[in-house]
Amino acid sequence: MHSAVLIVPTELKAQADAVGAAMGWGPVSYTIALGDGEAVTHFAARADVSGQFVRWVRGAEPLPDPAFEAVIEALTADFSPCAEDPSRPVMWGRAHLTAVLETMALEMMVSDADT
Repeated sequence: MHSAVLIVPTELKAQADAVGAAMGWGPVSYTIALGDGEAVTHFAARADVSGQFVRWVRGAEPLPDPAFEAVIEALTADFSPCAEDPSRPVMWGRAHLTAVLETMALEMMVSDADT
């Protein structure tokens, strides 16, 4: 099992939610609005995922549904623990999300859906 931070551009949110629903995460999984402090530019999901999901995202195995391809191609994904860099600390949940956002210079925002 891996902690995953998954980030998509705002224009792919609906498609990303459909992928999340197919993964069993619920009908709306990209609930974290992200941006530059002024505008929402991305949405994130933080989920626990299987090794199989990691292999799909990394292109090691074919996707279960070709309709997922546009989302996966645009996806910024970070997994913990990280098989490629075992020296990285293992992070989970909010700590993992916070660390990823710091490296991407994104911050959590309030989206129009939240107001």
